[in-house]
Amino acid sequence: QGDSLIKEDGERIKSAIVESGFRFPKGKIVCNLSPAQIKKKGSQIELAIAIAILAETGQIDRRLLAKTGFFGELTLSGRLVPCPGLIPIANALKEQGVDKIIVADGTKEPLELIAQTKFVASDLAQVIEAINSGQIVDNSSGASAFVAPPAPALDFDQVRGQAEAKRAITIAS
Repeated sequence: QGDSLIKEDGERIKSAIVESGFRFPKGKIVCNLSPAQIKKKGSQIELAIAIAILAETGQIDRRLLAKTGFFGELTLSGRLVPCPGLIPIANALKEQGVDKIIVADGTKEPLELIAQTKFVASDLAQVIEAINSGQIVDNSSGASAFVAPPAPALDFDQVRGQAEAKRAITIAS
């Protein structure tokens, strides 16, 4: 089940592929967005679906997609639009071994918080050109490594109540 945005994805993806100079396959395309029991919201995966279609139809060499994530909404003309939620998605992808991520130009979230190589693109054609040329390099202005902010110094004096928990931690340490 998806919201109305998800239902519109198919037409936007098809138009973006065609307007970017590539061919869209005839027939029905089924995209499995599992797990099925979780309602899908947003358009963040449109770029990824478009890339998957182009790889399945041989317009992109799928071997060049290894360890690469895609995040962005597509317009009917193939332009990439930034979407919210990039940082948690990038972190989850990193845990799955994804070491490059392609995002929309104008992304509002701080790219320096993303550990992967970041390729910023303005449209689908630019993404495909970068993939086919093997030139997915970090072209973001931020640092390419995640630097965690220092943890605030905490003290038991700041904890109110929780006597049993404080005793357990004291014994454990």
